Amino acid sequence: MRPLRTLVVSSVATVILAGCGGTEVAGKGAPASPSPSDNGVAAMSAEQILSKATSALKSADAVRVKGTAGSGAERFDIDMRYTATSAQGTLAVAGQPIEMRRIGDTVYVKGSREFWSNRVPAAAAELLTGKWLKSPVTGKRLGELAELTDLSKAADGILEPDGTITKGEKKTVAGTPAIALVSHGADGGKLYIAATGKPYPLQIVPTNATDSGQITFTEYGKRVTVSPPPADLVIDVSKLGN
Repeated sequence: MRPLRTLVVSSVATVILAGCGGTEVAGKGAPASPSPSDNGVAAMSAEQILSKATSALKSADAVRVKGTAGSGAERFDIDMRYTATSAQGTLAVAGQPIEMRRIGDTVYVKGSREFWSNRVPAAAAELLTGKWLKSPVTGKRLGELAELTDLSKAADGILEPDGTITKGEKKTVAGTPAIALVSHGADGGKLYIAATGKPYPLQIVPTNATDSGQITFTEYGKRVTVSPPPADLVIDVSKLGN
């Protein structure tokens, strides 16, 4: 499974080309516990398993997606918490973080000083450092980066395989029986999917020897409350014109 790295890198480029508080984590409900019964996915084809897992992730009440993959300029780190209508967390490209929040149809993005300094003139970097860029989720200026705060759209990007997929081994991941899907492209990997309870994605690990790290899917059902950034730190990019 590959494309989150590609999606993050291209999304950052979209932000640059476009011209350019507090958050409370609430433990509303415990993480969902898988049922001990077999959910039947292990007997399905690879394509059917992936479809089931993608649908399960998209429909999750809440989930945390965390991990690292890639290396060098294409290394990315992610730590995002999602619900159906909100999100919060951090993405980092080559070690340069971007904070993101989504509340309903509005998204907020804040890059670090290093992030901006490497991408825009010094005066612009000074202006943007410490500021949150605000936009509708569907706004053009934040482009695909905003889509990463939408669980349904992020699920497509995270789980899209690179190349053909086949079924792999069965193993236990974080205490849950799971079945692996193996993608066979240059940026391939293994996606482990719960074989009991709901067929949730549990883990992605690389198969490429030059890649490292892993992505985990945890805290299913653990809701989050996201607060908007302070108004004096917000730049509404939807009002900046074309």
